[in-house]
Order: sequence, then structure tokens, then C-alpha cells
Amino acid sequence: FHRGLVPSMSVLDWITTNVLPTLHEKIQGVRYPKTSNHFEALGNRPFARYFREFLNSVVDRGLPVSHVPIVTRIVDLLRIELEREIEAAASQTQLLKEVFENTHVTHKQVYENILTGVKLQPQFDDFIARADELQRQLKHKQPNLTQPQKDLVPLFHQALKISDRYKSLLDDLASRTGGKADVVSLKGIGRCIEKARFRESETSEMSFDSICDIVRGSVEFSNMSQMLSFLDLLAACDCDFAVSAQSRGWNAIGVGVNDSISLRRVKNRFGRPSSGGWADCLINFCFREENGERGHICEVQMVHGHMMIARTKMNAHKKYELFRSAVELLEATGHKYELNLPDDDVVLERTQSSSEGIRVFKQLEEMKVQMKEEMEEIIARNRVEMENQMLKQLE
Repeated sequence: FHRGLVPSMSVLDWITTNVLPTLHEKIQGVRYPKTSNHFEALGNRPFARYFREFLNSVVDRGLPVSHVPIVTRIVDLLRIELEREIEAAASQTQLLKEVFENTHVTHKQVYENILTGVKLQPQFDDFIARADELQRQLKHKQPNLTQPQKDLVPLFHQALKISDRYKSLLDDLASRTGGKADVVSLKGIGRCIEKARFRESETSEMSFDSICDIVRGSVEFSNMSQMLSFLDLLAACDCDFAVSAQSRGWNAIGVGVNDSISLRRVKNRFGRPSSGGWADCLINFCFREENGERGHICEVQMVHGHMMIARTKMNAHKKYELFRSAVELLEATGHKYELNLPDDDVVLERTQSSSEGIRVFKQLEEMKVQMKEEMEEIIARNRVEMENQMLKQLE
């Protein structure tokens, strides 16, 4: 599996019968460590890792029809293993709460400090208003967001079919608005299994039609003006919102963007950050098909460059994976929990007590200084313009 080789069904049967039971016995004792410091996210557990890597390699090859039976069998094995993880989690409530609280505090403080500076940038409020307006309109128009396929393999075949078109559109829109597009590989099958399992009700069968970020990417912006331009241009690609976008000076066809899309959902987390403090704007859309059929829904994440620094260079994303696994396992086992956040001063003291924390806060302070200088420059420029206008009126 680690080398990406495709085993025959008979080999997989032998592995299932002779290897997996022994493996389960060996990892049962280390599934949940004695302390939260050694807790592993679900995707990094020994059992799942190699199976996930193999499935990802098969998707990278285009998910050939000849591989579908073996993929289906491995998906079933991963589902069984996930149920074992949930069963084991039922007796580990305290440890999971500790992981949740520790990781939640760490990245929440970092994100909130950065967002405070981002809010000072020009057109932040304009972006919030525009994104919220789209969010309300789309929620009223189509309250439920689901894919046209419920089964995993056909859903991935749809995703593979549109991935190149998605990348082309994202690159085009980003280049026209000053952003930097980053289209990543399709979401892993292993993570899709987790999302489908943790979202299902106790009485329903596992369905994958609620997973709308298999085809995904991000666009990073250095300021909110660029982000607002991208949002307007993307909306202009949807004929239902084209007239409104044109009233603000955006015409997709006029600037050479010929793809027609249908916006499906906007989730503005700049206005309402996640419980972990992360702020971005998520947009789901699909391409309009000529035959009128529902298209595969994909996702683009609009991110501010300063928030991205925290995610990629301050190790916040790794902590988020631990945080997410702890939350999902707690909810799956029916445990209600309360997050006990310490006072702000305690959070500051805890973070600054390590060399990593000091480095994080130094970078945050540097960002604040840079933003303050930019704002002072803008204010000074506006003051000069106002004085010039007053002089002209006096003349």
C-alpha cells in the first residue's frame, strides 16, 4: 500500500483475515495515550494511514474502473476501523476534552490577534456587507446544499471530470483581482468517510452527498480590496447575480471570463469566525451544464495573507487537526462538553512561556506595526486631498 501497488482481491482477503485482527490487538493499547500531548489525529493513526495513502494514489491515477472493487473494499475496512475508533473514544472523554481545550486556546488566540489588524484595512466593512448579502440570498434560494451523487466512487469520478476546469477558472479570477490561487489535490477518501460518518444521523445510512469540498482550492489576498474584487467578479459569472455585479462595474464576459457558474453557498467567517478563531470566506459553486443537469459542487476558500501565515508557518493547522478529531469523537460518542477558556491574560502568559509562543507574538506585533503604518499613510494622503479640495473651493 505504501508503494501504491494495487493488490488483487485474494491478497486483500488474506490481509483482512490474517493481518488486520493482529494489527487491531497491537494498536488497541496505544489508540489513546495516557496524556493529551501524545494524542494523534484520526488521519495519522497507524491503521488508516497506509490505506489512505493508497486510496489517494488511486485517485491521482484517475480512479480507473478496474480499481473500483478494491477501492470499495478498502472503504468498507476504513468505515469499520472508524467505528472502532468511536467505540474506543467513549471511555476517553476526559482526554479528548483536554485535547480540545489545549488546541482550541492555542490557535484561537493567534487568529484573533491577526484578525484585529485585518479589520483595520480599507473595504473590510464593504466586503462583510457584500458577502453577507450573498449569503442571505443563497440561503433563501437554496437552503439545502447537496451533491448530485450520494455514492462515493461516482462522486469522485464527477470531481475528476471538472478539476481541470475548476483550476483554470480559479487561476483566471485570481490573476485578474490580485490574488494568488492554490488548487490542491482532491480531498482524501479517508477524510470523506470521516465527514460522512460524523454528519449522519443514527437512523440513516452513510451518504456522501453532503461533502461539497472534494474539489477545493484557496485564493490568498494581501488586502480586503482585492478580496472584494474577487467576490464581485465570481458573482458576475453567475447569471442570477450578473446584473447586480454589473451595477458595481463587474462584467465577467466583458473582461474575458466565459465560464458560467451557479453560486450555491457563501459562508462568511470574517464576520463570524469559527469557534477556533479562524476567519475566511468559503464559497461553493458548480459549473452550469448545457444539458441542465446539476453540476458537481466545489469550494473556494478566500483567505487573507496574514491569516495564512498563522496556518502555514505557526503550526496552527496541525493543531487544528487534533482539535477537529477531538471534537468529532466527542460529538460522535454523545458527550456534551464545555470549553473552559482562561482569562486573556492567562492565555497570553501561557503562550509567551515557550519560545514558539514568543516567536508567534513577535510576528503578530510586526504585522500590527506594518498595518498601522499603512493606515497612517492612507489617513495622511486623505487629509492632503481634503485640504486641496478646500483650497480649491476657497479659490
